[in-house]
Amino acid sequence: MPTTTPGTAPAPDFGFDAPFDRSGTGSSKWARAAAPGVIPMGLADMDLPGPPAVAAALERRARHRAYGYTVCDPAGRELVARWYRARHGAEVDPEWVLLLPCGPRTALRVLLETVRRQEGAPAQAPVCLLYTS
Repeated sequence: MPTTTPGTAPAPDFGFDAPFDRSGTGSSKWARAAAPGVIPMGLADMDLPGPPAVAAALERRARHRAYGYTVCDPAGRELVARWYRARHGAEVDPEWVLLLPCGPRTALRVLLETVRRQEGAPAQAPVCLLYTS
């Protein structure tokens, strides 16, 4: 049950105290569970429900029904600059921020844009099975 402190809004109920069934959700981690009672262990695949605010934002966006690629919102640059200022006390000029879609192709693009062909570049081996062959 959510708790409150006098003078504050009630804490959201994230549902962490109830079982969360991942069956039928397409979870590759749970699909690998070979037998009943097997608990697959993995990284970056939460077995908890997502925050209600995130679900609500996704529902609002899904109602738009236009699911193509979108351009990055220019206001994102200022958002990143404010985050660095608040989190790290660092002043970041919003013009320094390069907004790119997330994913392995973006990481490759950044690497190719910053490293010359004849220069070496350190690279960590993938830690996510999605990127290994």
